[in-house]
Amino acid sequence: MKAAWYERLGPARDVLTVGQMATPIVGVGEVLVRIHASAVNPSDVKQRSGWGGLKMRALRVVPHNDGAGVIEAVGMHFTNPSLKSLLSYGIFIAVLLFRPQGLFGARA
Repeated sequence: MKAAWYERLGPARDVLTVGQMATPIVGVGEVLVRIHASAVNPSDVKQRSGWGGLKMRALRVVPHNDGAGVIEAVGMHFTNPSLKSLLSYGIFIAVLLFRPQGLFGARA
């Protein structure tokens, strides 16, 4: 998958890398979403720059707090009842995700 990530804090021009990463494997209680549209959220900028003493959350961070896409896979023990009922009918739906923790390179 194509992604942008950083491995240290700082200005975007100095720390962001764009390239190919392995497609994440859906984990227990998770949903894998193929992102079709993404935005830079102010919280992404603050976290990447270390604003207010923020620290790195992982060795590699894919800054992504907002995105829209299509569900590709559902992990075991997924418990969102409204999405689960749609998925049981085999329907692909567009979803808007808010990820307060962003994506981590360990999962991505």
